[in-house]
Amino acid sequence: MGILGRIGLLEVLMLLEVLGLLELLVSFSFLAFFIVFNWSLAGFGSLLLHMLTQAELGYAISDKLSSFSCEEELEYAI
Repeated sequence: MGILGRIGLLEVLMLLEVLGLLELLVSFSFLAFFIVFNWSLAGFGSLLLHMLTQAELGYAISDKLSSFSCEEELEYAI
C-alpha cells in the first residue's frame, strides 16, 4: 500500500494547500470543465444547425415539387 493509501483525502488537500498547488489544481479543473463544456456546446450547435439546414432544404424541395405538380395539372387541364 502506497503513501496515498495511508493518508486520507483531507490530508492530501491540506498538503496541496501548504504547497500552494490547490489553487492550481482548481484552476485546471475549471479550465478542463470549460473546454469540455464549450466543445459539447459547439457540437450541439453544429448538429442543430445541420438539422435546421436539412429541414429548410426539405421544405424547399417539397415546395418545388408541389408547385411543379400543380403546373403539370394545369397543363393537362388546358
